[in-house]
Amino acid sequence: MGSGSAIMAEVQSFERSVRNLSDSIGGAGSLWRDSKFQELGVIVRDIAVQSRDLMTAGERCCTTINQFEAIASERY
Repeated sequence: MGSGSAIMAEVQSFERSVRNLSDSIGGAGSLWRDSKFQELGVIVRDIAVQSRDLMTAGERCCTTINQFEAIASERY
């Protein structure tokens, strides 16, 4: 597994964790309607947005690493 693939696997694992957290908080939303829970929901949404930004940056990073490794492995 190349460096880009290893990084992407970690980024995807992180994304799954954030998605699970968001889903769990969303599921509990039907039980709790207080202001603290709403505040928690806002924070989790912020984390989800940051996670999406991380995924985009991670994909660009992995693409660049894979391109670099391909070029570095060429024989002249």
